[in-house]
Amino acid sequence: MVVAVAVLLAGCSSNEVGNSKDTKERGTEKEETRLVTHIVTVEEPAPSKTPNEQDKVLEPTPPKIPNEQDTEVELTPPKTPTKQAARPEGSPEDVLALQYEYINRGDFEQAYSLFANQSRREVSLAQYRAFFEANAPYSVTDYSFPSVRTQGNSASVDAAFTVNSAGGVEQLQRTQQLVRENGDWRVLMRPEQVAAFSATENASEQSTQKTNTTPKEEKKGEEPEREEEKQSEPIQLSGTSDQVTEPFDLRSGLATFRVSYESQSISGVGSISHISVWLIDAQGANVELLANEVVPVGQTWEGSKGVRARSGEYRLNVEAEGPWTVTIEQ
Repeated sequence: MVVAVAVLLAGCSSNEVGNSKDTKERGTEKEETRLVTHIVTVEEPAPSKTPNEQDKVLEPTPPKIPNEQDTEVELTPPKTPTKQAARPEGSPEDVLALQYEYINRGDFEQAYSLFANQSRREVSLAQYRAFFEANAPYSVTDYSFPSVRTQGNSASVDAAFTVNSAGGVEQLQRTQQLVRENGDWRVLMRPEQVAAFSATENASEQSTQKTNTTPKEEKKGEEPEREEEKQSEPIQLSGTSDQVTEPFDLRSGLATFRVSYESQSISGVGSISHISVWLIDAQGANVELLANEVVPVGQTWEGSKGVRARSGEYRLNVEAEGPWTVTIEQ
């Protein structure tokens, strides 16, 4: 834009000249000078657009709408179950139910892995598997857990279940003990389980030996030797409160401890009492936890546990608030 300024200097007009006489008559001659300023605004035309620029039409860019092609969705592949993942950390009854399910699937190795270290020392995987093969088809159904008691690293689960096997159908009720190992609950074999699993493989071995006997040996008329277990007299220990018992001897093999406890409150306060029984060696070191129960006052609790013992001298370390009796059978 260009601004032009014109300055016009105008003198006296003709009328003013004609009237000079009048002015003179007034005694003065006056010249008037007027400065007139005109501001003229001149708009400079914009440069003409080229043909290409004239054809261009600027349109606003619409916002980008995500679609299936532009949107990347990362899908997490489903986890493939493995043997490690099939062993969750859960409550005692969850672990027991999982063991039943492994048995029903025929996955005896996984079922066996849910036993406590002590039980796996007493019964091998081969013995455990042989029991189910001898009683096939075998399954555990209609199971429920009416009562679960947990204290520290020990738990007792009352289980009701149905066993279907080659021998028929049985409806059973059992109390299963569990212990916590490395943060996970593991099942302790009941004494009758240890005996059943061990007997199956022993019977199989005896059958194999008999099959391998030659006719010449049979004709000798020699009767096969029968290995009779030497059964010693039961050992009975009792007390009324906390006590470390007198020493007793165990020979190498399975020993069954049967505990009976009459719950009382020594202080007279409270509705429950506690009993724990440890098997300790001659040096006083803990060998096996035999009982760890909380019992309502006025009630009697009974339980049993099998231990694979080594030959030697042992004692019991008992903590109780009432009369107790422990019977040891071997």
